[in-house]
Amino acid sequence: MKLFICGFMGSGKSFLYQELKKELESQKTMCLDFDEELVKRSKFSSISKWVEKEGWEGFRGAEYHLFKELLASSQKGLYGLGGGSLNQQTLKLLKQSQSAFLVWMDTDFETCWSRIHDDRTRPLVQKGKEYCHKLFNERLELYRQADFHWSQLSDKQKQELKEKFKIS
Repeated sequence: MKLFICGFMGSGKSFLYQELKKELESQKTMCLDFDEELVKRSKFSSISKWVEKEGWEGFRGAEYHLFKELLASSQKGLYGLGGGSLNQQTLKLLKQSQSAFLVWMDTDFETCWSRIHDDRTRPLVQKGKEYCHKLFNERLELYRQADFHWSQLSDKQKQELKEKFKIS
């Protein structure tokens, strides 16, 4: 099983990823944050620097290749995606996989914005609230295709999901 966590910037992806990671690392499950892994594999010190030097196209291409690599692996995994990692191509890869499940951190825009508006390390935040709100709305169609919508799950369903992925 491979569990991918998606959502907009500031939706709580990293929080859920870190919580699940604590439980999964001891089970020899690969736990990987996409943004951290991509920066580690690159010649850049941050996503901001990468985008500044090579643009979003280069960064998104690297994301796509990482998706393909992880989906081809037989190892069980937990993967925290970046806010824009999910697109038509990557969603298609996930849907074609028999072993991948996508969880959407369904958080409203105003909550996301309140968490990210001061973050100077996020290149898209620098474009302002109106731009980010438009981007949020554009991405909703993709996010809504996730297998699970975290905010809509009851505590019982969240426990069932954890059990499905052997998370204690």
